[in-house]
Amino acid sequence: MAQIIELLGHYPKSLSSVGKYARDYFTSRGELRNIRSNLKIWPLDRVLHDKYKFSKQDAEEIADFLVPMLAIRRNRRMTAQQALEHSWIKNVDINDFNSCFVDHPKDEKTMNGTHTNGHHDDSAMEISPSEKQ
Repeated sequence: MAQIIELLGHYPKSLSSVGKYARDYFTSRGELRNIRSNLKIWPLDRVLHDKYKFSKQDAEEIADFLVPMLAIRRNRRMTAQQALEHSWIKNVDINDFNSCFVDHPKDEKTMNGTHTNGHHDDSAMEISPSEKQ
């Protein structure tokens, strides 16, 4: 919960004071009970830029898409339909990802390790002698 608060801000008092276990996690002031240090708010765009080295523009665009889906209050949360209509999704050119969808030649095995004859292949599950050490 501390990391959620650092990313999205404090829980509204209306949420931190209700529920069967609210008193186990929150004080009467709405603060986390077992966190003694002050939490430092670190918004997602800054996390993406500072920690993961995204460009400032990319970080802002990604955060603008993701943060509304993570809203603590569900009435403020982005719906799936709104997400699909978001500019970050609408502006994607599927042709940019063609290399991800290349057809690969089929061999005797499928992705789940079953041969075309229907017998399961356990060799993918076997541990080599060097891995056992």
